[in-house]
Amino acid sequence: MVLFYPNLWRFMVKLLSLLCNRKFVSVIILVALWGAFSMAVVAAPSDIDQAKRAKIDMTLRIAAEQVNRGLYRQAESQLGNLQASDEYAAYISERQHQAILKLQTQISRSLAEREKTARILRQSDTLAEQGDYRGALGLLFQIKDNPYVSQQERQMIQDSYQQISKKNRAEQQKWQMLFEQSVSSYNSGQSAHARQGFMQVIESGYAVRGSQTPEQYILLIDTDAARATTPVADDLPSPVEPDQDIQTDWDSQTAPDVADEDIDPANLLLVQTNRQVADAASMQTQREKEWSYLDVVKQKRAVQVDYTMAIVKDAFEKAQQALDNGEFDQARQSLRRASSTVEKNKMLLGDIIYSDYTAQLTNLEQKVNESQQVTQQQAEIERQEDADAMAVKIRQTMDSQRARAVADYMDRAFEFQKEQRYEEALGQLEQLLAIDPLNQRALIIKQTLQHTVNYIEQRRIQDEIDTEEIALLMDITRRTIPFSEEINFPSNWKEISERREAAIEEAASPADAAINELLSKTVDLSILTEDTTFKEAIDLLQDAVSPPLPIIVFWPDLQDNAFIEKDTPIGLDGAGLSSIVLESALNRILESVSSGGFAELGFVVQEGMITVATKEALPTNYTTEMYDVADLLNPPANFQGGNNQSGGGGGSNFGGG
Repeated sequence: MVLFYPNLWRFMVKLLSLLCNRKFVSVIILVALWGAFSMAVVAAPSDIDQAKRAKIDMTLRIAAEQVNRGLYRQAESQLGNLQASDEYAAYISERQHQAILKLQTQISRSLAEREKTARILRQSDTLAEQGDYRGALGLLFQIKDNPYVSQQERQMIQDSYQQISKKNRAEQQKWQMLFEQSVSSYNSGQSAHARQGFMQVIESGYAVRGSQTPEQYILLIDTDAARATTPVADDLPSPVEPDQDIQTDWDSQTAPDVADEDIDPANLLLVQTNRQVADAASMQTQREKEWSYLDVVKQKRAVQVDYTMAIVKDAFEKAQQALDNGEFDQARQSLRRASSTVEKNKMLLGDIIYSDYTAQLTNLEQKVNESQQVTQQQAEIERQEDADAMAVKIRQTMDSQRARAVADYMDRAFEFQKEQRYEEALGQLEQLLAIDPLNQRALIIKQTLQHTVNYIEQRRIQDEIDTEEIALLMDITRRTIPFSEEINFPSNWKEISERREAAIEEAASPADAAINELLSKTVDLSILTEDTTFKEAIDLLQDAVSPPLPIIVFWPDLQDNAFIEKDTPIGLDGAGLSSIVLESALNRILESVSSGGFAELGFVVQEGMITVATKEALPTNYTTEMYDVADLLNPPANFQGGNNQSGGGGGSNFGGG
C-alpha cells in the first residue's frame, strides 16, 4: 500500500510533528490506528476465504436438511451446483469434500430405494387391479417400513395396505362361500358342479376352511367317476354261469336226499367237478376286482398328475408373460406358486417329472434374475446419463448467466470510467467480483481505478496545500515590503500609537462594540460539568447575558479539522466559574475542548457576530494603515503636539482560545 501513496509518509511526518506538541496519547492513538489499518489490509484475503467457506458450510447444512426431509433431488442439485461453481470450487476444504461425498452417497442410495419403492407400488396397484390381493399385500409389506420413504408416502402405503387388506378379506369370504356351496353340491350328488367350484377355489390360491381340502374333494369326485365308468365283477361275462345254475338246481334237488340217502359214486364225481368249476370262477372274480381297484388308483394318480401339470404350465405361462412385460416380482410369484405345487406333489409326479419341472423352474428363475439385473443396469445407466445431462445443462446455464452478467458489469464499468466517474466504476467491479472473484481482468482494472481515485484525491489535497501555502507566503512577503517614502517615525510615536488604538476603538462599528461590551460582563457558569457537551456549553454562553450573545459555530470545520462533534464533552468543571468574565469563560471552554486535539479553536468578533472555528479557518479582517515614522529614522522633527494623527502598526479585533 505504501507504494501507491507517495505522499502518505510526508503527511504522517507532518501530523506527528504537530502532535508532538500535544499530549502523548494522541501519538499512541495514531499508531494504533495505523496498525489496525495494516492488519485489515493483510487480513483481507483471509476474510474472503472464510466468507467463501462459510457459504459452503451453509449450502451443506441446507442440503443435509433437504435430505432429512426427503427432498433428495433438491439436495442433489444443491451439491451439483456447489461443485460446478467456479466461485466456490477452489475453496472447498477436505472436510467439506468428505461431507459432500457422504451426502451424495446417501442421496444415491435414497434415490435407488425410492425408485424401488415406486416400482413396487406400481406392481402392487397392478396386482390389486388384477384381483391378486395377496400378492399386492406381500409387495406392500416389503416397503411399509422402508426408512427412505417420506412421511406422506408412508401414510399412502399404509392406506393402500388397509384398503387392499379389506378387499382381500372380502375375496377370502367369497371363495370360502364358493367352497361351502361346492361341498353342499357334492353332498347332494351334483359332482360336476361341485368339481367346477372346487377347481375355481384351487385356482384362486386362497386357503379355505373345511373338513377336507378342495384337492381331496376333487380326488373323491374323480374316483367316484372312475368307478362309475369301470366294469365291476357282476357285469363281467362268466363262463361258469351255467354250471352255477346246474349246481343250484342239483343242490335244490339232491340236498334233502344227501342227508338221508347214500351218494352214488357217479353223482359224487359230478359234485366234485362242479365245485372245482365254482372255485375257479370265484378266484377269477377276485382277480378282476383287484384289477379294477388298480385301474382306479392309476386313474386317480393320472388325474392328480394332469392337474399338477396344468397348474405348473399355467404358472410357466404367467411367469413368461410377466417377464416379457418387465414385471419381475410378479414372475417370481408365479414361479413360487409353481414350485410350491411341484414340491407338494413330488411323490405323485415321480422323480423324472419332478426333476424336469425343478430344472425348468430353476432355469426360468435364473432367467428372471438375469433379465432384472440387465434392466436395472440399463435403468441405472439411463438415470446416470440423465443426471449427467442435467448437470451439464445446469452448468452451461449458470456459466452463460455468469458470463452475461460479467460482461454487463464490465461494460458499465468502462462507461463510468470514460465519464471519469471512478467511484461508480468501482461499484460495478465489486458486483462483478462478487460473481467471479478470480476474474483477473476485473481485479487489475479495480486496482488501477483505486490507484487513480487515490491519486486524484492526493493531488487535490496537495494542490490545496500548495495554493494555501503560496497565498500565505505571498501575503507575508507583501507585508514585508518597505515603503521608504512612507516610513517616518516621530519621537513621540508611543503617544501616537496610543491615540491611534483609541481612535481604532472609537472607529469600530456599533455592533462590534455591543458584542465587546457583552463579552466584558461577569457571568455565573458553575452549572458546567466535565460531561457537558460542547453544544450545550455554547448554548449556556449565549443565554448567560441579555440580550443573548450571538455565536455562530462552524461545525463542519470542527468535525473535519479538529475531530470535534456537537456531543464532545468539554472536560471543564464549572466549580470555579461562578463569577467570570464572559470572554474569559469562552476562551477557557475553547481551550479545554481542543486540548489534545488536532487543531486549536478560536473566535472572532465581526459584523456584530461571534464566529467560533479553528484558528486556521477563522476569517481575517486586516486593514492597511500608513503612518509617518520619520522620527524613528531621522532626528526629531518640530511637530505640533496634538496635530499628528499617525501611529504604528495595524491590527484586527481577534480573540484567542
